Order: sequence, then structure tokens, then C-alpha cells
Amino acid sequence: KKHKMAATLFVALALSCACMASADMQSIVIGPAIDFTLEYEITGTTLSCCMSATNRTADMYIAIGFSGPKIPKQGMGNSDIVAAFGQPKPTFSVLYSNMTAGAPVGAPTLKITPGKFDFSDGKMTACFTRPLESGHNPIKNGNAVIWATGPVSDGQISYHGSDQPDESGKTQSHRSDEVPAMKWM
Repeated sequence: KKHKMAATLFVALALSCACMASADMQSIVIGPAIDFTLEYEITGTTLSCCMSATNRTADMYIAIGFSGPKIPKQGMGNSDIVAAFGQPKPTFSVLYSNMTAGAPVGAPTLKITPGKFDFSDGKMTACFTRPLESGHNPIKNGNAVIWATGPVSDGQISYHGSDQPDESGKTQSHRSDEVPAMKWM
């Protein structure tokens, strides 16, 4: 009886951590070349989101950056970034980029709560929550998002590679160029 109760509790906890989807979850493909998809929902003062991409390998990461108002050719400048990878164990990293190119080296202030991480059949999915008002860029309508995916080396995210500019995103498989401004609320 004791083992059955513990197993039931474990299953309930696993389901609550693994399942963030709800009927109010919005979904948008922001990187069509690799089906980089952002699913999100705002509840009270919290943003719950899942990012996913296809044609990935187990030794890669996926990342999303929350930027301020959309400014053409801003790149990743002024972006709160959440990166996730699964090897050697599921890891979520919060970074801040205060430059338009190069490794994110600014001091991160974004707070997140990691959720599920999954990799199967070439699809990588990472879910987390964040307060709307956290980080350098609170969630507001009109703010931009960026995305990237690349290799993990010695447990650290590495340079994602480059793509030619393409506003449609149909040829970009390493990082985004210009993603339309978001209507979060």
C-alpha cells in the first residue's frame, strides 16, 4: 500500500511538471525552416511557455530571447535569453545580451522556473515560466523575440552558426533574423 501511494504521488508530480499545455495556450511558428515554435499562455503575472524545434540532435540547445520594442537589425542586442539542452542532463540557462552580436555577456536579471525538457525523434522541447515583469525586458505587446539553436560543447552552449538575412525565416536554421513583434496580451 505504501509503494502504491508513493507511485501515485510520483505519477501526479510527473504529470503536473510535464504538462503545461492548456486550452488558452497560444502557438506561433517563429522559425519555419526548423519548425521553431513558441507556445505561450499568460496567467495573472506569469508567462508560461514552451519552445520547440525539429531536425535537432541530442547534443544541441534551443534558445529564445525576449527583447524590447522591435527595432530592425537589432539582432540579439538587449535580449533576455533562455537556453535549454538535455545532455548530460536537462539544463536551463538564463543569459543577457547587451550587444547585437557575439556571446551574451551582460548580467542576466530574468527569473525563470524550469519545466519539462524533452528530446525525441529529432524534436527538442523546453518549457519554463517567467514573471511578466522580470528581466531587462518585461513582457509587453510590440516587443520582439529572437531564437537560436546550436551545439553544446562540454556542457556549455556554443556559437549557433549564421544564416543569410531572411525576413520570412524559411531558410534560417541556426538563428532568427527578424521575428514579427509579438502581441502577448
